[in-house]
Amino acid sequence: MKAEYKPIEIYFAKDDIKDEISRFLKYSEADFCILYFFNGNLAVRLLAIAVDKHLNYNFSEFIDFDLTHNILYEVYTTGRTLENTILSSDTLVKGASKEWYFPLVFRDKVIGVICIGTFEEKDLNVDIRKLQEIVNNNIYLLLMLSYKKFGYKGLIDIIILIHEIFSEKSPFMVTHIYNVAAWAVQIARKLGYSDEELTEIYLAALMHDIGKIFVNMDIINKKGKLTEKEFEEVKKHVDIGYMLAREMFLFDQNSPIPLWIYQHHEKWDGTGYPKGIKGADIFREARILKIADALDAILSDRSYKKSMRLDEAIAEIKRCRGTDFDPEIADVAIEILGKKLNYYTYDIFEDVVLPATVVVKNSKEFYSYEGIITKIDNELVFNSAYLIEGLENDKLYEFNLVLEKFNMIFEYVAQGKKVEKNKIVFQYISPYETKSSFGLLWLLPGHIVFSDIKEAHEITITRISGEGLVFCFPEKEYKLDMNKIYIVVPYFDDGTRVPLPGRIIEKLKVGQKIHYKFSFVGLKENHKDEVFRQIFRKEISLRKVLNN
Repeated sequence: MKAEYKPIEIYFAKDDIKDEISRFLKYSEADFCILYFFNGNLAVRLLAIAVDKHLNYNFSEFIDFDLTHNILYEVYTTGRTLENTILSSDTLVKGASKEWYFPLVFRDKVIGVICIGTFEEKDLNVDIRKLQEIVNNNIYLLLMLSYKKFGYKGLIDIIILIHEIFSEKSPFMVTHIYNVAAWAVQIARKLGYSDEELTEIYLAALMHDIGKIFVNMDIINKKGKLTEKEFEEVKKHVDIGYMLAREMFLFDQNSPIPLWIYQHHEKWDGTGYPKGIKGADIFREARILKIADALDAILSDRSYKKSMRLDEAIAEIKRCRGTDFDPEIADVAIEILGKKLNYYTYDIFEDVVLPATVVVKNSKEFYSYEGIITKIDNELVFNSAYLIEGLENDKLYEFNLVLEKFNMIFEYVAQGKKVEKNKIVFQYISPYETKSSFGLLWLLPGHIVFSDIKEAHEITITRISGEGLVFCFPEKEYKLDMNKIYIVVPYFDDGTRVPLPGRIIEKLKVGQKIHYKFSFVGLKENHKDEVFRQIFRKEISLRKVLNN
């Protein structure tokens, strides 16, 4: 008779590592503990725990030793325990009086460092054996956390690559993935997801259409309805996206993100693809991606259709509630729309990454760079796919930062802190716009009139006030002279058309699209009053729609 063997059970520390470290800090009379892990020449902050005070950092969550040689680099290269008692930017935590750095060594290789610090001049009672026990008891958890964080860092680099590919093949896809990510995070936040879960949802949204890279772009960019054969080709993108996401999350095989991507075209009533599953059998996160994807498609121009008005969009969501969309998530999406009527009512930088353009004047020359903005520990970092040339690393520049979100332009004045190869770190930012500018989720159609040659061309107005407006050409670009007077005619919802004379005062290129700032010149008082009347009328009508 064969012997029966029981499964081998593996036990980890019962207490949460944060609780263990908090108790250790109190016993040691220390104020904070920070744990970094290393991977090649890259360091990542895994944990930061303080007894009573919120921590502000001198260094980002990720530190590239190719660019920065700080106290961690010294620990990494020497493997020695170090003490830093200098009040300076060399400390990991701003305002720290003392910091001690204990290297973590595995098989004679430094794999990380623990920093114990205080805000006052005092001696500590650091029990190295106890600290070693805490790390060893939780090493599996720490390794998994480091794999995930290093994986996310790699994903940001991949997202920049995706941005470049879509910019070349299908320009509308660039803004689409960021808009979907923004909608998804706002919906998920309202549903009570944690910050870490929101990051996963954001990354999933950025990658939800990654499979379309391998679909014929003539089909993706086609004007008009797809044939049945073309639609079958497009549907393959979820299978391809699933496989690509699985490869990207190599360090975390348990990540559900690939499955969310796989299911984001499934419908609540079971009529979606690829498997035709329905209701709660679809991952909730995939259901969030589904409606976020639809929101951007409804509210944006496409090669095959025009965007809907907000009231039409809300009616469409209500119509598909319980068929295409999870009813609960549809209700949350409608509620969120009501809070987005004015674009100053939310923080644009709540997102993980955003496409951006940075403009700076150096001596007599203007430099413009395109790339991605990421937010790391309240520090904004601009990443470009190309080298940033023409700027000095040790000089503080004032930049103009331009971003596009929800098809609208956002402008900021930003103080540079550091320039590194293809990165710019910003010290602070402030909105560039005045309170007289209104930005509704309202893509207003109109025409710009070339009076000298008696031509008019279609435009989309993304912002309007009593002083001016911002517009872009939905398709073909036309050459505009900044010294000429043009007439812009917006088409308001009630059929009113108002001729607004003015001139182009600035061009803002974000991604593949150019946005024009148009300042009114010699505007008649009754026309100005009509613009304000239409703005307030629109806002009131939108609120009525949302409350019905």
